[in-house]
Amino acid sequence: KAIDNTPDSSKTLLPECYQWLFGSNSPVANFYPRKFVVDMDGVKTPWGGMTLIPFIDPTGLLSAMEQAYGRGPALSPAEVQRDEFRGARSFQYDMKAGVLVQSTVPRKYRDIQKCPVRIDEFKHPELPAHSPHF
Repeated sequence: KAIDNTPDSSKTLLPECYQWLFGSNSPVANFYPRKFVVDMDGVKTPWGGMTLIPFIDPTGLLSAMEQAYGRGPALSPAEVQRDEFRGARSFQYDMKAGVLVQSTVPRKYRDIQKCPVRIDEFKHPELPAHSPHF
């Protein structure tokens, strides 16, 4: 789950039970400051700045996520499936493809009926013999 780098303004993209974590009563409210400094030193574009926010305690975040999950509402079957670990996939534009992509946030986004993308399992290349890394 990408809750550790989600801004407050995007919380509605998360399952409903986790949205509570962005409120002022949340045990991790200090992880999501409403106001923060953006360091623009040496930057020429508005989006190139460095956001200066506190580091997140991963143990505290996981604990708060468990608490939020327990509060409910429960995750939908689509949300559970989306969050399962699976193999890597590659996505390639293919005008001949017409894949149905079901929205996991139907209250905000509709399904994509004919998405022109080909989805394949991604196989990482084998490491060369006797090489611990590339």
